[in-house]
Amino acid sequence: MIFTFESAPQPCRPPDAATCPGESSRPSCPPADSKGPQDRQSSTEAEVLRAGCGTPGAPEGLPPLPLAEPRPSPSAPPPPPGSPRAFCKGLKEHFRRECRSGPGQPLGPLYLERDLVQHHLDSRGGRSADLRRCHLGEKRKASVERSRLFQTARRKEPGSRVIVVLGKAGTGKSLLVQKVCLDWAEGLLPQFDFVFRFDCRRLSLLQGTCPDFRSLLSDSLGGSCQGLDDAYASLLRKPERVLLLFDGVGDLKDPEGSPSASGSPPCREAPGLGATLGPLFQRELLNGCTLLLTGRPKERLPQYFPRVDTVLEVVGLSAEQASLCLARSLEGSAHAEQQAKLIRASPYLFSHCGNPGLCRFICQAALEATAGELPSTLTGLFVTHLLQKAASAAADGRAWRCQGIAALAEVSWCLGQRCQRALLSGHFPSAAVKEFALKTGLMEEQRGVCAFSSFAVQDFLLALHLALSQEMKGKKLTQYLGWGARVRKFLSSGGLVPRFLSGLLFSKDELSGRLLFGKEGDLDAEKTVARKQRSLSRFIRKLPIRDFSPGKLLELLHCVHETEDPYLLKHVSLELGPDLSFLGFPLPPPDVSVLHSILRRSSKTFSVDLRGSCLPLEGLRKLVGLKSISKFRVSLGEAVALWKHLWDVREREALQAAMEKFLVGPFRAKTTGDVDALLGLVQLQRDMAEGEDAEGSSARLIPAIAGLLRLEFSLGPSSGLEGFRKLADSLVAFSALQHLDLDSPDENEIGDKGVGSLARVLPRLASLETLNLSRNKITDQGAELLAGALPALRSLKTLSLYENNIGDAGAERVAEVLPQMCALRVLDLHCNQISAAGARCLTEHLRRCPGIRSLA
Repeated sequence: MIFTFESAPQPCRPPDAATCPGESSRPSCPPADSKGPQDRQSSTEAEVLRAGCGTPGAPEGLPPLPLAEPRPSPSAPPPPPGSPRAFCKGLKEHFRRECRSGPGQPLGPLYLERDLVQHHLDSRGGRSADLRRCHLGEKRKASVERSRLFQTARRKEPGSRVIVVLGKAGTGKSLLVQKVCLDWAEGLLPQFDFVFRFDCRRLSLLQGTCPDFRSLLSDSLGGSCQGLDDAYASLLRKPERVLLLFDGVGDLKDPEGSPSASGSPPCREAPGLGATLGPLFQRELLNGCTLLLTGRPKERLPQYFPRVDTVLEVVGLSAEQASLCLARSLEGSAHAEQQAKLIRASPYLFSHCGNPGLCRFICQAALEATAGELPSTLTGLFVTHLLQKAASAAADGRAWRCQGIAALAEVSWCLGQRCQRALLSGHFPSAAVKEFALKTGLMEEQRGVCAFSSFAVQDFLLALHLALSQEMKGKKLTQYLGWGARVRKFLSSGGLVPRFLSGLLFSKDELSGRLLFGKEGDLDAEKTVARKQRSLSRFIRKLPIRDFSPGKLLELLHCVHETEDPYLLKHVSLELGPDLSFLGFPLPPPDVSVLHSILRRSSKTFSVDLRGSCLPLEGLRKLVGLKSISKFRVSLGEAVALWKHLWDVREREALQAAMEKFLVGPFRAKTTGDVDALLGLVQLQRDMAEGEDAEGSSARLIPAIAGLLRLEFSLGPSSGLEGFRKLADSLVAFSALQHLDLDSPDENEIGDKGVGSLARVLPRLASLETLNLSRNKITDQGAELLAGALPALRSLKTLSLYENNIGDAGAERVAEVLPQMCALRVLDLHCNQISAAGARCLTEHLRRCPGIRSLA
C-alpha cells in the first residue's frame, strides 16, 4: 500500500511538531534567527512539548496531558513529500482507515472503556509473574485506567519499556491495540512521535520475506510507504519517542523453534523472523522505545520475551458492560429489543456476553435466527449459524455446504497442528474452499492473509474435525478434552474445543445431523460419531470427579452441559463431593450459570466455599437460592451486600434462608473494607429490627452476629487507630463474642485513644473470654482506662498486654483489679516498662488471685 498525501497547507513549525520530528533540517523552514518574539515563544513551547511535558510550563516529571491534535494553519505550506512530518500524517490516516472491529464496522461503537488489572512482578522482571486473575479486593487496588496505560512502566534506568497486556480469547485485546493507534492518530499520545502496529498472525507467515526491521515496518503499513527511509532514520535517533504494538505475541515462536505454549506440537519459526525481532526484544535495537505486547494468560511468560516492566490483564465485562455490549452489537436492527429478549431468555448464552467476542457472535446469530427461540447451548447456536451461513453462500446444493464446512474444519486442524491462526490466501486446499470461506464470512482476508472471523469459529471447526476424523479414536480423542493426566492443547485454541466436541458428539437434532452427515446421511461418519460418543460417555463415568481442581471441574461441567444428555448430567451431579471449594478461583458468569444448572439437578446437598471467587451479586443470589446448597462461605462484605439486597426487595424467605446458610467463622479484619463490612452488618441488624417492629413482628438476630465468637483485628499502624475507633462502638452488637484479638505482627498501634474507645464497650461484652492487646503502644494512661472496665468481664480467662509501654503506675492500677477477676487464668505483661517496684506490687495482689495459673 502506497500512501497518497493530501496537499493541505501546513505551518512552517506547527504546534504538533512534537509528534512529527525531523523538520529542523528542511529548507522550507526559515532560519532560527529570523523569528520574531512570538515565533520564538511558539518554538519554545514546541520544544517543551517535544521534551514530553505535555503542555508549556508543565512541572518537570509530570506525565504528559492528552492533548487534541491541533489543526494546521490554512496559510502554511504543505509538508515536503517524503518528510517525517508527511509520513506521520499518512500513518495517522492509515490508522483511521484500518482500525476497525470488522469489515465495514467502525471501532467506536463496539469498544468499551474498562480498567485493566495490574499483576505483581517478581525481581526477575516478570519471568515468574503471577498471571492468575486477581481476587476481588486485589482487583480494586490494582486496576489501571487505559488513559494511564503508558504511565505504569516508568523505568529509573535508561532502556526500553515493555508492557504486556494479557487476556483470554475474545476479551478485546486487539480492540485495545487499535484504540491506542486511533488515540495517537487523534493527538492523544503526544509523548510518541511514531506508533507502529504488528499483527503477529501475519508475522508468523512472512517466511523470511522481511530480513530487517525496516522491512517489517514497511509490511505493517501495507508495503512501500513514502518517507519511510527518513522516518526510520528519525526513530533510530530518538527511540524513546517510538511506540511498537505487537498484537498476539503467542503466535510468535522462540529462536529455537519451540512454541510459546508448553505442550503444543513443535513448530519451526519462519526463517529470519527471530533474527529480526531478537535485537528489538533484547533491547539492542531501538533501545529506549516502548513495546506493548498482547497475548493470552499463561503461568509463566515465554522465554523469548524481553524483561517485562508491567503486566496487565483485560478481564471480562461486568454485568452492566455486558448489557451495553449487547445493546451496541444489536444497534441498527429494527427488532433489537426483541432480539435482546431472545438472548436473555437463554441464561447460559447470555452469561457468555461478558466476553465481547462471543457477545458479538451471539448477537449476530440472534439477528439471523428464524426460530422463535435460541438453542440452549453454544454448540447448538454454532451449528444453526454455520448452516445458515453455508446455505446463503453455497449455490451448488446442500452437499457442497457440508463439504465446504468439512474442508474448513480440515484447514482449522492443519493450522492448529502448526500452532497458527491464519494462512496465506494461496494456501487453501482449493479455490472453491477459499471462496466458500470468504462468502460465508467464516474467514476474512487482508493483504493476502486469511484468518477466522472469530476465535470461537476456529475452535468449533477444530472440534468438528475431531468429531469426524477416522483417525481420532478412544484415548487419542480424550487427550483433547483436558480432564485426564495427558492433555493436548492447541496454541491457536481459545479454550472452547472440548465443549464443542462434547456437544457435537451428543447432538441429536436434525440440524446437527445435516452438519455431520450431510443430506442423505453418511453411514460411515454416523458410525464414527456413535463410537466416539460411547467412548466419551465411558470416559466421563470413570473420571475421579471428586479429586478435580476447580478449573478442571468447571470445564467438565461445561462439556457435560453442552451434551444435554440426561444420564451424564445426572451422573455428574451425583458424583460431586459434598464440599465444593472454589477458594480464590474466579467464577465468571458462564461458570456460575453451568454450576447452577448442575447443582439444581442434584438430590444431594452441598457446602460451597466461594471466597475470593469475584462473584457478582446476581450470581451469588442464584447459587445461594438453590435448595441443594445447605452452607456457603463468602467474604462478609459480599454476604452483607446480598442480605441487604434481599431485605430491600422484601424477599423475606430468601433472606432468612441466605442468612441461615452462611457459615460463620472467625473473622479477621485486615482492611478498612472489612471494618466497613462489620459496620454494614450491624446497620442491617438495626434496619431489620426497626422494620420488623413497624410490621408488628419480633426482631430476629442475624445468625452472623449471634454466631461471631472470634474477632481478630490487624489493620496495621497506618489505619489501625482510625479503623478500630470506627468499629469500637459497634462491638456491643456482638454479644456472643468470646475472643477479641488486637495483636498484629504489623502492630495496630491503637494506643491509649483506642483503649479508651474499647473501655467504653467492654462492660457490655459479657461473654468475652480472651482479650489480646499486645503490641499496641499502650501507656500507663491506657492501662488505667482499661483497668476501670476489666472487673465487668466476669468470663475473662486470658488477658495479654505483651510488648506495650506500660510502666509501674499502669501495672499497679491493673494489679488492683485482679482480685475482682475471678475467672482470669492467664496474664501476660512481659516486655513492658515495669520496674522491680512495679513487679512487687503485682506480686502482692496476685497472692489474692489463686485462679491465675500462668503469669508472664
